Amino acid sequence: VNLFLFTFIFLKSILKNKRSHTKKVVSALLAASSLSVFSAPTADVAIVLDTSGSMQGLINQVRDGLWKTLNSLGELKKDGQKAEVRLALFEYGSGVVNAEANYIQLLTPLTTDHTKLAQALFATKAQGGTEYSGVALKMATENLKWSELSDDFKTIVIAGNETIHQGPVNPLDSAASSVKEDILVNTIFAGSQTFTLFGGFNGGGFGGGFCGGVQSPFCPNPNPAPNPTPAPPQDPTPNPIFLEWEEMAEAGGGQSLNIDHNK
Repeated sequence: VNLFLFTFIFLKSILKNKRSHTKKVVSALLAASSLSVFSAPTADVAIVLDTSGSMQGLINQVRDGLWKTLNSLGELKKDGQKAEVRLALFEYGSGVVNAEANYIQLLTPLTTDHTKLAQALFATKAQGGTEYSGVALKMATENLKWSELSDDFKTIVIAGNETIHQGPVNPLDSAASSVKEDILVNTIFAGSQTFTLFGGFNGGGFGGGFCGGVQSPFCPNPNPAPNPTPAPPQDPTPNPIFLEWEEMAEAGGGQSLNIDHNK
């Protein structure tokens, strides 16, 4: 914005006594003076949180980890200049909205009011049942007013614990579409990343053991033999659902994030 040019035009218009033109120039000059030639870079982050019933035992940990991660974004800089961080929040698998809305709702649009977002985040409840991650990614990409500058930082962080392959939209396609809009997709899988498999069932009664230490007509053997030594555990096996979340992050050009800040 060239303030000198506006000032020159402004003075020239006064000399010519063209009031209507002067009014327009004054408005333009005031608008120009409110802009910064060196505007701050922007970091846009959209949280997409699974609030289905299966998250009941996990949602507190996920919200705490998310909030700690979001707080650290206050130090984001570009070329030494602190970024303006805008946050948004969607919930999917929601028990509040119906199938017509794909069980997804926007709780907070992109905003610099982080207190408002925190209030919405910690007010969420795990009470839904259908998780359309592909639709949720598509809505976050298309419905938010993202920064229009290609070199600003833009990302969706989607968190959940169920298979991603639910609903009418392929989540891998949605993630790839986000990247085309310069929006990275990062994932947070809230379940276990591996399984440890054990060999065989213990002998004796139902569920192993000694049928509660008493003889019972419901015990297959009234005098069961001691339990055999269990087979040694096998090496941990990757959880296939966790691998889906890693694949979604890869399709979205992002990473599968660990929000356990105790590690």
